Amino acid sequence: AQSKYAVSLIPEDLKKDANAVVRDKYFKVEIIAQDKMVYTNAEVITILNKKAENQEFIHLNFDNDQSIKSAEILIYDAEGNQIKKINKSDFSESSVTDGFSLYTDNRELRYTHIPVNYPYSIAYRYSIQTTNTAFIPFAFPIEDYGISVERSMYELVYPGNIGIRVKESGLEH
Repeated sequence: AQSKYAVSLIPEDLKKDANAVVRDKYFKVEIIAQDKMVYTNAEVITILNKKAENQEFIHLNFDNDQSIKSAEILIYDAEGNQIKKINKSDFSESSVTDGFSLYTDNRELRYTHIPVNYPYSIAYRYSIQTTNTAFIPFAFPIEDYGISVERSMYELVYPGNIGIRVKESGLEH
């Protein structure tokens, strides 16, 4: 049986003039309480050539108000066979400076994949929990130039007793 991540399954019109194709993206924000929110991002992106090299690294920012609950990356070859699995413990952690503060608690988990062959696919999933619910994370269905999108979904879940103000734009197409 052919893997669902085989490059041959991508429609030709999505590969035309593209450096990468987002195969499947699911971004979920769950507000649990006034001071507790979890957001999860699960994405599969096929890197068609080296022009999409900025898609080859995953970095997750966190601080004292945020914790990374889980992080996992799977790498697939052009036929869709899994060739590598990266767990949260395989990421490198570093301090992130803003350039002007004497002290900051901003941290980053980062993983960079160095490809052997193109095309290949990266499937990653991470969950972050935060106490800051003032700003709800957003997701861009189209991430950058030269990237086609096969499927992208955003879900916001919250209790009925919490009021949410929503502004949608750019969804005409």
